[in-house]
Amino acid sequence: MLSVDSVSNIENGKTTCMPEHIMRLYQLFNVSADYFYFGISKNIQDVEIDIYQVLELCHEEEKEKIRKIAMVLLDIEGK
Repeated sequence: MLSVDSVSNIENGKTTCMPEHIMRLYQLFNVSADYFYFGISKNIQDVEIDIYQVLELCHEEEKEKIRKIAMVLLDIEGK
């Protein structure tokens, strides 16, 4: 989570935004990277998202839930 001061520093060019924070912003605002960088408006649902990008944003508990769901969907017995 970013603090108000951190967001202000990013907006004013005092610091840079970490890639994982930028990816989270894409999700929150439902836009693509093109919108942030080039002003090209694309709905994120029209953009293919790599599973590894999604996993980078997850906490360990969320990753475990995703792993369990994937195992059920792929009909793999868990250990």
